[in-house]
Amino acid sequence: MTIAVVMSAVLVSAVPGNAQEKAATDSLYVDFVVPDLPALAALGLNPSKISQPGNLKELSVSVFPLVGSNSQIGPGVALSWAPVFTFAKDVDTYRRSLLRRFAFSLVTSKEGSTDAVNAGAGLRFMLVDKTDLVLKSKTGGDCTDPNRASDYECSVFAILESEDGPTRKSQAFLTHARPTLLKVAQLMATDQLPAAQLLAELVDDWDLRKGPVPFTVRGLRAAFDRRVAAVARKHSVPVPELPMALSSEIDGLAVEYIDQAVFVASTITPRLGKLREATEEERWNWAVISADFGILGQSATGSWSDLEAKKYGGLLSVAQPIGQRSQLVAQLEGRRGFGSATETSHIGGGGRWLIGTSSKRFSAEAYIADTKDTDSTKDGESHRYTLGSEFRLTRGFWLEVAFGAEHTPAADGTHLLSLANFKYAFKSSPRFTNIPGSVED
Repeated sequence: MTIAVVMSAVLVSAVPGNAQEKAATDSLYVDFVVPDLPALAALGLNPSKISQPGNLKELSVSVFPLVGSNSQIGPGVALSWAPVFTFAKDVDTYRRSLLRRFAFSLVTSKEGSTDAVNAGAGLRFMLVDKTDLVLKSKTGGDCTDPNRASDYECSVFAILESEDGPTRKSQAFLTHARPTLLKVAQLMATDQLPAAQLLAELVDDWDLRKGPVPFTVRGLRAAFDRRVAAVARKHSVPVPELPMALSSEIDGLAVEYIDQAVFVASTITPRLGKLREATEEERWNWAVISADFGILGQSATGSWSDLEAKKYGGLLSVAQPIGQRSQLVAQLEGRRGFGSATETSHIGGGGRWLIGTSSKRFSAEAYIADTKDTDSTKDGESHRYTLGSEFRLTRGFWLEVAFGAEHTPAADGTHLLSLANFKYAFKSSPRFTNIPGSVED
């Protein structure tokens, strides 16, 4: 990542008093959990049978299966969207919005090795989400409130307001820069347009909390020249001709600005990164409960014109911490067929045990189900047991692998099972672009 992007991520100022609540910090994108998609889970198309109820992502995709999996589930792709991250542009709106509990998804897949194509839609409703830093933080007061001492947003503000933070460094730099900028303002001032008013409009480009764009001395100087011209046009005064000495002073300010910006970024970025890592490790293993619902159609020929609704279903998934590094996920699901569907009913459940960290975990899964189906190859009891792992390759990009044994109604005994899937959350950060530290560093 370039230093300019780092600057845009880090050099944002906290604001005092109750205004902090208006710019509350959701600077951690909560990427602890594989983004399981509602349509996959509710309709039984997820190669990993136990769905994790974890936090919502704005836009996620799942491609399955990479290898192995159930022979009745052919290649497929699913897409999920949580609208709250699209429409809630600040944290106050996010806290109030009912949309923060919903995610919608679409899925399409082949029916095994046949020509039939499945297509479905799903809805996830978050009943409980203790991992959500925004909802866990306390509202109604600023960061001087002792009740908010442990809030993540207040921890970020403390870093930004520290001695080496952008707020204090910006205040010191502007104190140093004002005499030079005042000379420019005095060249433009008139009896009706005092220099102090013009100065207030010229200092904006030199605020260290914003970071320079572009991130070069020449680019910063050019941006200031454009600012001077824009202010002159606004007040219908001539663009001043800067004496060579004053022009050199401004070039010197640009050099100092870049030096200060690099210092602040190199100092604050690691501290914000360590805070985020510590918070991820603390928060990934908190209680979450979600309910998924879906409807599935099928086209026997693979043509969308032949698509016919076949079944609907739902599931309840609960994640409960078992110690600091261990979590148990329990799931109960059911489906019913209608119309020309061969499946009349399905009920199943199971659990997954996870042990590890926020970015890599060992998993053990057990699942059992009973299906009533007029197709003898699908009618009866099925069960599976797997051991595997899930790990985050990069921000938002997760890979699941598992090996085990499975019994299906079509088989006399059990057979070996292997599966691998990847899931990706397109917008891994930020949730809100106007919040300190909310862009990946």
